[in-house]
Amino acid sequence: MVELSMSTNFSNVCILISSSNNTWDVVRQTIRSFLTYWPNCPFAIFVGLNSSKQELIEAGYHQVFAEVGGWRQELHTQVASLPAEYSHILLFLDDFVLLRPVNEEKILQMIDEALSKQWAYLRFKRLLGAWLPFFVRQIMDRISNKFFCEIPQNTPYFSSLQVALWERTHLLNMLNLPGSIWDFERQVIPQVKHYAICFKSPIDYIHVVERG
Repeated sequence: MVELSMSTNFSNVCILISSSNNTWDVVRQTIRSFLTYWPNCPFAIFVGLNSSKQELIEAGYHQVFAEVGGWRQELHTQVASLPAEYSHILLFLDDFVLLRPVNEEKILQMIDEALSKQWAYLRFKRLLGAWLPFFVRQIMDRISNKFFCEIPQNTPYFSSLQVALWERTHLLNMLNLPGSIWDFERQVIPQVKHYAICFKSPIDYIHVVERG
């Protein structure tokens, strides 16, 4: 894994928790889990909503707003509204509740790798698949000391909304495509590669709300 120096600059990276007012009860639990398990997060944290919430102001979190609309439209507006200095976004959905303290050192190493190689997308979850191929791939990755892998473009959930580092322009281009949130995760911009980690995620969280 990459060695970080004191000069490593992450000032162009922020966290965005994508939400809206109608899921405020859910995002409150996510915010509380951040305060518990990542209280000294080195990144600016933004929460996307439709209108301001005093609780976020008191917690020292930033807010970005979008008028009520479809999921793509709201998230696109929120991403576009972030301050211009943020070229990369560590994107969380509003129901990703942290379960234990994050491995911040590993997170910084992963982000440093993605920035240095100019990756447009790095998923903070290992690829899953059939049991035997997955098991074999895990062994080979360990033997080869491999930390990251390119995601084949025919992989289901190529653009998964699990926690991932997104290059901001690429995320906006993806959001310009048509379709629902479910369509988004399967969509591909052919010339852009996506990557995923090959080891245990440094962020342990539960996806509280599932489809249906």
